Amino acid sequence: MSMLRHFGFLSHVLVLLSILAACLSQDAIWMLVLAGTAGAASRLVTEGLSGFAIGRRLSLALTGLLLFVIIFGLLVNPNTDSAIDALVQFGVWITVIKLYERRTVEIDAERLTLSVLLMVLACMEGFDLIFGLVLASWSVLCVLCILLFQLHYGANRDRGVSGIREDDEQRGATIGQQVRLHFRRALFLTVLIVVLGTMLLFVVFPRGVSPQMSTAQAARVVRTGAGNDEAMTLVSGMRIVESPAEVGTVTLTPAGGGIGSIPAQLYLRTATASEYVGAGRWQPSGRSRSVRDFVRSAEEAELGFGAGEADWILRMNFTNSPRYIPVPAGALALRSGSPLLLEIDRMRGVIRTDGGELRSLQVRSTDGVLHADGGPPSLQPVRGWAAEMAREILRQRGVSTVPPSGDARLQTQWRILAADSIVAHLRSKLFRYTLDLSRIGQSDEVKSVDPIRRFLTVEPAGNCEYFAAAFVLLTQGLGMESRIVSGFRVSPEFPDAAEYVIRDRDAHSWSEVRVDAHRWVRFDPTAARRDDLVVDASGFLGTINGWYQEAEAWWRLYILGYDSALQETLADEVLPGPTAQIDGLIGHAGQLINRIDRAYGLRRFGSIYVGGVAIFIGATVWIVYRDLKRRKTFKRKLGLVTRSDRRERGQAAEIYRTLMSTLARVQLVKPDHLPPLAWCDLLEQEHPDVAPLVRRVVGVFYASHYGGREITAQDRLSVQSDLRSLKTAMGSQS
Repeated sequence: MSMLRHFGFLSHVLVLLSILAACLSQDAIWMLVLAGTAGAASRLVTEGLSGFAIGRRLSLALTGLLLFVIIFGLLVNPNTDSAIDALVQFGVWITVIKLYERRTVEIDAERLTLSVLLMVLACMEGFDLIFGLVLASWSVLCVLCILLFQLHYGANRDRGVSGIREDDEQRGATIGQQVRLHFRRALFLTVLIVVLGTMLLFVVFPRGVSPQMSTAQAARVVRTGAGNDEAMTLVSGMRIVESPAEVGTVTLTPAGGGIGSIPAQLYLRTATASEYVGAGRWQPSGRSRSVRDFVRSAEEAELGFGAGEADWILRMNFTNSPRYIPVPAGALALRSGSPLLLEIDRMRGVIRTDGGELRSLQVRSTDGVLHADGGPPSLQPVRGWAAEMAREILRQRGVSTVPPSGDARLQTQWRILAADSIVAHLRSKLFRYTLDLSRIGQSDEVKSVDPIRRFLTVEPAGNCEYFAAAFVLLTQGLGMESRIVSGFRVSPEFPDAAEYVIRDRDAHSWSEVRVDAHRWVRFDPTAARRDDLVVDASGFLGTINGWYQEAEAWWRLYILGYDSALQETLADEVLPGPTAQIDGLIGHAGQLINRIDRAYGLRRFGSIYVGGVAIFIGATVWIVYRDLKRRKTFKRKLGLVTRSDRRERGQAAEIYRTLMSTLARVQLVKPDHLPPLAWCDLLEQEHPDVAPLVRRVVGVFYASHYGGREITAQDRLSVQSDLRSLKTAMGSQS
């Protein structure tokens, strides 16, 4: 069998896959390079007549030394995360040690066991799409290796009994066609049962989503970025996935018909948040002046976000209807392609829709900053550590920490200068922009630290929301009114072109500061360079990367984030009709269980007892039925008459008696010394018209009585038809 000859190679690949999965779950690149290289090279080192392999004693000594190092590291840094990491590292290196021992059946079994244990440990922390693909490949290969191991063990045992050396050319086991077919069927059925069983368990039993995933789903940062909710939550412990899905398109036209300078970046704002409630969560301030306006397709809604004449006209088309309409700062008026009910919040600069159909609209906008109302600034509570940190940043850059008094123009200049200083600090080399937040905020030392303080002092890495939140909190510490703005930052599709394509990955967060009584100014503190952006969005590699990002977004939302809400949605889509009936049956079953529990007075043990008794009775009935069926089969093999055989023979005898009585009415009586078929031959000579009918009826009798064939419904109909024809023929003769 060819697969059995390759068992060593397949089991080696299985172990390497488990090492890869363990390193991916820990994001341990150096361990992957070292352990992966050592594991891959082990087959070249240990195989062959002159191959090098370590002995059992040296293997135990290395294992003991490794265990000592791991325990010492846990004593130095005793926490849960370190314990899991240390256990994974111990499993990886002990597996590598086992790869360098000489191959025997016992060592092969130990390697398979270590591979399974290592994958179990990896599944505790692995969640990326790549890890899922590795896990799926490992699962199929593991089933194959476990089934092959039985044949491998038998072949080695047979080799030892027959005295064939391991290096003999004839060492391959001789396996017949029946064993090959049995193995293939077993492999196919096992993989099918595992896959279908896993899918069924996955769909039927939703899991509780982790805090990181639930936060990410609430903020909608994994799939569609910003712009779906005015509240914002800083996430950690996961990698944010950018999706290339298209949100809409924007065409920019100068309002006066002339040729204007095309903006290199277009900021489309959807929501704002200015009040920090702690734990990384922001929400809009309590002040709001929403105005509801119904817009018809031929009318414009006055927005009042900007002041002055319009500089640009934006024609926007959306793939799906947005909940918050993305518009630039200084938007003056809006015209929809279809009737639309809007809720315009001029204080926050937000436009909400009623959830109706919105595919296209036209926006007139100024080229300036967002207009503010003339009221006093809405100042948020100042956190002492944020105020002190902001003043220290200004002192380092030679800017006064106290705004000038009296002159409003000087106060405006100071606010702009202070905001620019904080932007320069956040864009310095001290901070790193990344979407990989899987290791941020996970250690025990920083879990209790405020996320923004942790970003500014301990772990200076995060996405755009971290930069915007840190900027707003620092500027509020200086007594300025500022807020986080969510939306999209898009660039022209082509250089010097006035066409923009809005994609999910263009979701962005920036900041705005109210510099005087009538103006908001945009500040974007996010670093322009991303350390984890290694593939350009254009070209073949960009297309492949976009597909991968789309697949990983689907993986995180619908696989890792599969909960009861997604289960209900799936049930409504797949089973729109029976869903209510299924829910009703589940409810009735729950009521029945509660009724049984109350009747027995044993709480949950009452239904468990009744269920156990029902299972016992059902199993007993099934065993008795199987035993009776086996006895019947056994009797037939021995030639004994069973009850069904007696019934079939009785029916055949009844057919024969009916035939004889029908012939006797016309004085055609079979002599006792003639068998039925011989009498049919005699009738061929004397009554050739009725002989074929008699022969057919006798044939059914012979097939059932002597041949053991079951009389079918078609046989009965045929016999009845022949008997009627026989009566008619005999009646005409008489």
